[in-house]
Amino acid sequence: MNNSKMIHSQGRELIYGVYQFMKKEKEEGEPVIFLSNLREKVAAGTGVSLSTVKRIIKKGKNKPERATFSSPRKTIEKPSPKSDLDQFDEEIIRTVIYRFTKTHQCRPTLPKILEAVKNERVDFTRKLSIFRKIIIRLGFRWRKTEDRRKILLENPETGKSGDFHDKMNHNFMKWLSEQVIPNLPQNLVLVLDNASYHNVVVNPAPTLSCKKAVMQQWLNKRNISFNLDKTKVELYEKIKIHKPQYCLYAVDNLLAKHGHTVLRLLPYHPVLNPIEKIWALIKNRVAARNTTFRLNDVRSLVVEEFNAVTVEDWQKVCAHVMEIEEKFMSQERII
Repeated sequence: MNNSKMIHSQGRELIYGVYQFMKKEKEEGEPVIFLSNLREKVAAGTGVSLSTVKRIIKKGKNKPERATFSSPRKTIEKPSPKSDLDQFDEEIIRTVIYRFTKTHQCRPTLPKILEAVKNERVDFTRKLSIFRKIIIRLGFRWRKTEDRRKILLENPETGKSGDFHDKMNHNFMKWLSEQVIPNLPQNLVLVLDNASYHNVVVNPAPTLSCKKAVMQQWLNKRNISFNLDKTKVELYEKIKIHKPQYCLYAVDNLLAKHGHTVLRLLPYHPVLNPIEKIWALIKNRVAARNTTFRLNDVRSLVVEEFNAVTVEDWQKVCAHVMEIEEKFMSQERII
């Protein structure tokens, strides 16, 4: 028997049975079976590794007289599913969900949403389960109502952290300080999305793990009233309510020193940022002209297409984003 092969339940029972038989014969003094090192002999006779024999015997001793064994499960690593959709396809999905109730006069279900998305010429051929994961990644969740039917609601943004984001924050702040700000005219409004490195806080509020005295000090410093007999949990709930108005971001602080203001987009809404459409415009133009597929040639095409973006291109994109904003505003009450 090959040691590398998986031993199923019947084989394990057989190995343990051989061991029990040899052990019994040894105890009764049979000369042929009166052997030392029974485990080694069982391993040699069955072709199974000694460590496997020991594990089987140990498990058998912990079982009743008639030991039963289960086959080991084979672990199969499944590749994580990919949606094959780009960012703008996903934003079409978001828009379909927003207008679904008003347009279709019914609650959005997964198959109905997918059908409506395909009607928008989004090419999606994957399983319905993958489509569901895309919707969840976009920030939506299904919740039960009083009549026990489910509705689709949008979740607030969840934070992200990690070494990647720390590195991105360092590089972004360096780029902003050394290359962007020196080339900006005065008194601009910079539109940012909610990437974690855009939202690094320079004056973080106390967390639940902080001492009670630290929480009290934070509240006192901001003239927020509280009772001294409040617990940490109660103090932290009050901090969570007030901390957004006192939150100071590193990006905002840096830009404010140079006379600029930051305007943040809604979480999960890159469609509200005109520059995203410009990225798509450049990407499509480069793809249409890319014939060599060499890195240097692609780099040159990217530079050319950036320089070729006109004021009229920006005006069209901004007008498109304003139309989307108007649709969102009109649908807000329904959502």
